Amino acid sequence: MSARPTKFFVVIEGLDGTGKSSIARAITQVLNQNGGAKLTFEPHDPSACGIFLRQVLMHRINAPLETLALAFATNRADHCNRDIGPFLQQANGAERVVICDRYYLSSMVYQSSETFSMENVLTLNASALKPDLTLFLNASDKTCYARMRNRAQSKELFETNLRKTRTKYLQAIALLRERGETIVEVAAEGGYQEVLNNAIEAIGSHSPDWLSKKVHPFLFVPEPSEYFEVNGITLADCAEKIKSSWCCGPLVGVAELRRRLSSINDSAKDFVGSLPFNALANIFLDMLKKEGFLIHDRLPWTDIDAVELSYRLPLNINQRGTAVLMGSSQRYDIILPNLLGDKFRTLESMSDFLFILDTNPNSLHSKHYERDLLQVDPKPQSSPAVSVVGLDVLSSSVALAALNDLLEEFTMTIQHQPGLKEVFHAQRERLKQVVSSCSCKGSCNGR
Repeated sequence: MSARPTKFFVVIEGLDGTGKSSIARAITQVLNQNGGAKLTFEPHDPSACGIFLRQVLMHRINAPLETLALAFATNRADHCNRDIGPFLQQANGAERVVICDRYYLSSMVYQSSETFSMENVLTLNASALKPDLTLFLNASDKTCYARMRNRAQSKELFETNLRKTRTKYLQAIALLRERGETIVEVAAEGGYQEVLNNAIEAIGSHSPDWLSKKVHPFLFVPEPSEYFEVNGITLADCAEKIKSSWCCGPLVGVAELRRRLSSINDSAKDFVGSLPFNALANIFLDMLKKEGFLIHDRLPWTDIDAVELSYRLPLNINQRGTAVLMGSSQRYDIILPNLLGDKFRTLESMSDFLFILDTNPNSLHSKHYERDLLQVDPKPQSSPAVSVVGLDVLSSSVALAALNDLLEEFTMTIQHQPGLKEVFHAQRERLKQVVSSCSCKGSCNGR
């Protein structure tokens, strides 16, 4: 008997203004109550061509449809190879779900033309992973335009002529259905909770038993209320909370040491996962402080929680940057264009590096960002190096702080047990690498 499948790939599609992003976040929250669900989106900024595509969508540069189709296909292949595919392959009996906001159905609609067919777009995307289920959120043109008018950010390139776009969506859906793909239309005309219930019901009706049992209509998922204020919580405070998982008493052999190290890691993950946004933001800033960054005032020029940073290099070279504190209901692909917009262009002295704390446990993003080019008069200016830091990095920082506190006690305990010291210090080095590779001096040193 073959093992039951334990991975499922869901795509959320629809016209601009149908609420794709909000519904994708909410669905992931519902599915992630038992763990194993991740949220992602396209274009995927950290992946190849991501920043180029974002520049096109924000009207900063122009590109023909064929070029865009190639760029989206490259971005998607990289997204699948480095993020979506590896996450789903980690299942090994565990249940894994990826929710993706837009996929190649969007490319078929937006990058096809009279001279470049939808079939040509599909050919470019031949290597992309096939979704198990695609939900098409469907709302009237009037509703979509009304919702887009309420958006705070700039209108993207393709948010025009919805009637023509709707016709192309229906053509593309028909083509994919002919090829055997499961695409379900979801009524998106009503309010947030009604649309969410419709989407959840659709997933429950078109997914395997292990997944359909996780989704329950009429479960209200509110947008969390989050804010940041300095409250003084530090990594040392967190380390003190989890050190009890180390256990007292003598160490007997490498197996016992590995068990205790694993217990520290698990306790750090559970503790960080239970903290509110404000505490996570303060721990993040304390982590940067311990890496040598100077923490300055909050920035008054943006409604996003952001704090000014600086870092002193050799020869008294002082670099300046920003730490963005992003709540679990936000998405860094939306925040990034805002930060790199008109408000940010006027602050040339703060363009060296940008850290984004992403407290959303459901985000799926790689650790790599490309650098883009902002068209700024009188000359082009390179945008900051961007590092996205998630809960995994914060939990590694807490675990490292706990091991540093336990170092003296550990050294006294293992005086006559060879081999234990190497295992302990190897774990400390692994944690150091996780922290430094994602959030620290590499951005300033140009790594």
